Formats: sequence, structure tokens, C-alpha cells
Amino acid sequence: MKTKTMSNFMEKQKAAALDRLPVDERKQVKAALAQGRKKMDQLRQKKLRDKDFAGYLFTFSHDERFDSFLKIIPKLSAKEYWELLRELWMMAEVIEPDRTTWLRLLQSKRSGREFLMTKGERGALAKMPDRIEIWRGCGHAAGVRGLSWTLDMERAKMFASYACQGRRLYLAASSCGSTPIVARAICGKAHVLAFFKERSEAEIVINPKKLKEVQTFSLAGSP
Repeated sequence: MKTKTMSNFMEKQKAAALDRLPVDERKQVKAALAQGRKKMDQLRQKKLRDKDFAGYLFTFSHDERFDSFLKIIPKLSAKEYWELLRELWMMAEVIEPDRTTWLRLLQSKRSGREFLMTKGERGALAKMPDRIEIWRGCGHAAGVRGLSWTLDMERAKMFASYACQGRRLYLAASSCGSTPIVARAICGKAHVLAFFKERSEAEIVINPKKLKEVQTFSLAGSP
């Protein structure tokens, strides 16, 4: 996974920095790091015993959290599964590299799906028409059929611009482009996996195979 690749890169950077230290200082730092890892492992085990799964996940760095969630899924109740999945989605900056796994998780047959959205979000989705116009911004044509869309065309334009910026390049080099693209599509309300109002994104999450009437525009030529 992309998150694991990023984590490996950071570990290599840390190892390279350690190698530049004098031998005695390097030993002291390594001993301190080993002690820190031991304490962290103890903390994580305690949180698992206490069934504080959210607390457990937050002991991991941002790029390690998704894989850590996958490992504890068998321990989770239906409510915990959907609530934690929501939190992870909200914190994720890059979805595309792990799209297949995300889609599998979001399409889970587990009970309790109502906990993926708030009461307000479920109510807002229920009031939407059966055919919903949605928008998406990305950095290249291959990124058009993603999971995350929005009801807001202007928000999609912002994401199209962001997809070609330096931070995006750092987070997901393989999915970064250089030509901002805005996509428009129609989806059936019955096919929406989730609607999120958090972050003011009016986000529609959907299996891209369910999209209809997909159109793409350059950012400059978008409506």
C-alpha cells in the first residue's frame, strides 16, 4: 500500500540521520528509541485489552493508521467498525492508492451501516433526488473515476487545482497529475455509499462503476 511505502521511506530517512551521528551518540539515541518503542507497545496492548480501539489507532502515525485498522477489524463491533471507518476516511488525504481496499470496507455487509453517517447526513441524503449531479476534481484523466465526489462544483475545482500542487506530489506521487481536470457525473441515490457534510465538502462517496453520464473538463474550460 502507498501508506506503507511512505512509512518505509520515513524509516530510511531516520536511519540515514542516525548513521551520521558519532558512534557513542548513535548508541544513546538508539537505546532511547528502543525504550520508547517498548513503552508504546505496552500502551497499545493496554488499549487493546481495554477495547479502546480509537485510542489504539491514534498511537500510530498518520501513514500507519489505515493498516493498523485493517488488523483489528475482527475485534470490532459493528458500531465501532463503521464509526472508526468514518474517522479514518475523514483523516485520509489520499484515497486512490488504496481504493480497492477502501471500496471493500465501505461495501461491507456488516450491520450498523447507519453509524457511518451522522443523523443529519442521513437525513440530507434521504432528501436528495433519485438522480444526483456530482463533481470531482483531479490531476489527470485516470483519476476521474474515484470514490470521492462532491455536490459542489466550486469545491471540485479547488480539488483539481490542489491535485497538481507540491503537497499532493509528496503524498501520492503515483496519482498526481499536471493537468487539473473537473469531472461531472450522475449517480443514483440508491448507490451512494455515504454522504459527508464534515469539512464543508458535501462529499458523496460512491463506487465509480455506478457513475453515469461522466463528462470531463479542463479546469480552465469547466462550467
